[in-house]
Amino acid sequence: MLSENGYLIFYPKNKNSFNNEVSQHIIEVNAFSELDGENKAHFNFIINDSIVADFFADKQKRKYAITWKGKLAEIDSIMVQFVNDGVGDYGDRNLYVKEIIIDHKTKIPYQNNSEYDIGALDGKRRIINNFNSNAELARNRLLSMGIDSSLIIAVPGKRVKINRTLTSALAFRDWLKTSDIDIKGINIISMGTHARRTWMTYNKILNEKYDIGIISLPDYKDRHSRKYKVLKTLRETLGIIYYWFILIPY
Repeated sequence: MLSENGYLIFYPKNKNSFNNEVSQHIIEVNAFSELDGENKAHFNFIINDSIVADFFADKQKRKYAITWKGKLAEIDSIMVQFVNDGVGDYGDRNLYVKEIIIDHKTKIPYQNNSEYDIGALDGKRRIINNFNSNAELARNRLLSMGIDSSLIIAVPGKRVKINRTLTSALAFRDWLKTSDIDIKGINIISMGTHARRTWMTYNKILNEKYDIGIISLPDYKDRHSRKYKVLKTLRETLGIIYYWFILIPY
């Protein structure tokens, strides 16, 4: 996910299976936009230092292609530049990029093959996409902001589709048991109405051993209509009731 204006940089020379005998190639980026309509994500497609095309991404994932005339060995980098990041009543405009595809067969996934340079192309806020969990991604983002690496520990939970808050709390509890850090209190950062469920879950899983505070950040989605807010509050209330039941065994 490109959540801020910046450059997703691929280095295709790391791949040695290219056909350099032909002088024309199809290069595609597999991507989609968080939003649709007039709020689509816009990106430039850059090869080496030149913009070769620009696209407005659809909400449905698809491939955006250009024709490259030249040998692949001449390409030092392929970049996707996200240029219209924004947050408003319309939501949060983000761009998602899965992979670069060359000649319909050679796929270069973003993971372990790219870097995300946030803002200007100066390396000051650059993230190497070698993470395997959201926890590691969050750590990389904080490091890119200049926070001391010794102050950040990524504690990933199991990969699940439901009960993610519970899974995260369990992972943190298990890590805490083996940690030599003297914990007196914990502040948890969450978002919007989900903060109440988060606090309830951690308080129960940690068996009320620590003072636990919750920091609720504003949710950009709360800028939507009153009807949306009511439905979201209702959904979160049902979620709290559901979590009250599943937390009983703990």
